[in-house]
Amino acid sequence: MTQNLHYLSHRVERFLESVQAVTTRTGYAETLARLTVVAGPQYPVAALTPEQYAAVMDRWTAAARCLVDGSVPGGTRTTGRVLRRHHAARVGAHG
Repeated sequence: MTQNLHYLSHRVERFLESVQAVTTRTGYAETLARLTVVAGPQYPVAALTPEQYAAVMDRWTAAARCLVDGSVPGGTRTTGRVLRRHHAARVGAHG
């Protein structure tokens, strides 16, 4: 059986392999594991919905508030970086 390169499980694995910093990779792995549970490992990445992303990201609402309000040093920069990487990963999944 060939592995479908557009399945969520494959794309998550490829993305995590590209992240060099262990702490960053660990953080992404937790979130992406949750997305994989919500959508299913064989779910096509291009078919992911805003509702599926929202179900996963809801758990980060309180943490994001801490980043944005400045209670974590470099918080707003970190939040922007995470969102840009997330978007790049999604756009890259279509290519």
